[in-house]
Amino acid sequence: MATKEDIEQAMWAGDTDALYRMAKCRCCCDEHYSIDCPARQWFGCHGSFSEPDPDYESWFQFYAASRGWTREQFDGG
Repeated sequence: MATKEDIEQAMWAGDTDALYRMAKCRCCCDEHYSIDCPARQWFGCHGSFSEPDPDYESWFQFYAASRGWTREQFDGG
């Protein structure tokens, strides 16, 4: 698992490939994000500019039912 220092080094180096490997976005879409998304530390979260979604579990249930997604797929994995 990447440390905060690893992520900071990749940020300073502009190494987005490393950032995506170490701290990729786990959010379902640009409208809803998880407050603890690892990619938020380096502004790589595609939901960073939306409001936090306090009802994360409801969105998971909606997408899982309608699209047959697993938790990992919903979290961007």
